[in-house]
Amino acid sequence: MFVSKFLGAVVAVVFVGQVAASPMPMPLRRQVERREPSSFETIQAYRRLDINTVPAEFPTMSNNGDVVEFKNHHKRVELNTIPAEVPTTSSNGDVVEFKNHHKRVDINTIPAEFPTMSRNGDVVEFSNNHN
Repeated sequence: MFVSKFLGAVVAVVFVGQVAASPMPMPLRRQVERREPSSFETIQAYRRLDINTVPAEFPTMSNNGDVVEFKNHHKRVELNTIPAEVPTTSSNGDVVEFKNHHKRVDINTIPAEFPTMSRNGDVVEFSNNHN
C-alpha cells in the first residue's frame, strides 16, 4: 500500500516537473538568438572536382583513373537478324529460328465442361471409383 502511494507521488512529481519545465534554459536561448548564421560554403575537402567532361548521353569508362568516352575495339557483329516476333534459339552460338521437331499431339479430346483426370499418363474423363 505504501509502495503504490509512493510510486503514484513520484509519477505525479515527474509530470508536474514536465509541465513546469521550459524547453531550453534562458541563457542558452539568448546565445542562440544572438548567434549569426555562418556561410553555407562547401568545405574544400568535400568539394568535387569536375572530372567527367563527357556528356551524359555517351558511355564512359575509366582509363588509368581518367574518365574518357567508351571505345570498344572489339566491334560486335549483328548476330540476331531474325525479327522479334519470331521465336529464336541458340545453336552452337548462332541465333537461329526456333523449330520444334517434337510436335505436341493434342492429347486432350474431352470438352472443357467435363472434369478430367490422368490415368497412366492419359487424360481421361473423371470417374469416382470409390462408390
